[in-house]
Amino acid sequence: MKPEPILKIRSDDRQTAALLAEDFINSCGEILKSREYVNTVLSGGNTPKIFFEILASEYSGFKNWDRIKFFWADERCVPPDDSESNYGAVKRILFDVLNNPDTGEIKIPDENIYMINGINDPSYEAERYSEILLKEMNMNNYFPSPDVTLLGIGEDGHTASIFPGNYDLLDSDKYCAFVRHPESGKYRITMTGNVLKNSGSVNFLVTGKSKEKIVSEIILENGNFEKYPAYFIKPSDGKLNWYLDKAAAGSLQEI
Repeated sequence: MKPEPILKIRSDDRQTAALLAEDFINSCGEILKSREYVNTVLSGGNTPKIFFEILASEYSGFKNWDRIKFFWADERCVPPDDSESNYGAVKRILFDVLNNPDTGEIKIPDENIYMINGINDPSYEAERYSEILLKEMNMNNYFPSPDVTLLGIGEDGHTASIFPGNYDLLDSDKYCAFVRHPESGKYRITMTGNVLKNSGSVNFLVTGKSKEKIVSEIILENGNFEKYPAYFIKPSDGKLNWYLDKAAAGSLQEI
C-alpha cells in the first residue's frame, strides 16, 4: 500500500527549507544509530540551494557528516564546475563550506560524494552510475534503496529528470537512464522511478505560487495529476513528505 502524503507547510521558502534541513539531520541521525552510513539522494533547483545553505550555516556542528553518503537524483550533462551542474551547486554551497583543507578539517570526505559525471558520454555515464548504486546502496525488491531522497517538481510535473513523455522510466528495470530535455534537447542523467520509489523516505521540496496548481492536482488527485511524473514517485515501503511554502500549498492544509 502506497503511503499517504504528509504535508509540511511553512510561511516562505526559507522557513520551508529550514524545516527540511532539520528533518534531514534528524533522519540521518536516527538511521545512523543502527547503520554505519546513510545514503542520501539530492536534487537541483533554487529552493534546494537555500536548504544547502542552511545545512552549511546551522548544522556545521553535526557530528556525523562523515557518515553521510551523497548521491544525485539527476544531473545535466555539463562539466561539474558549470553553473548549471547540480553537483557543482552542492559543492560550492555545502561541501566547500564544511570542508577546510587549510586547517585539515574535512567533514565530508571525497569518498562519500558520488557525483554524476556530466562530461562523460551519457549512455556510458548512466551505466557507470547504475553500477555505483548497485555497489554502494542496500538492495530492496531488486533495486537500490536510498535512505533519504530529496526531490523537487517542475511546472510541467517532472521530477529528477523524468519528464512528461518519459513514463517508461517510472517502471524501468534500469537504475539510471539518459534523457533529452524536452525543450533544450540537452542530455541529462536521471535515476529511474523504481530507484526513487525504493527510498526509505521521499521528500519533495516545492515553493512558489507557480507550483500551486500542480501541487494541488497531485495531492488531491484531480485535474491532470496522472500526467505528472512526480505523482508516481511514492515509496513502496517508506514515507512521503511534501515540504511546501504557503504560496505553493494554496488552500491545502497540513496533513
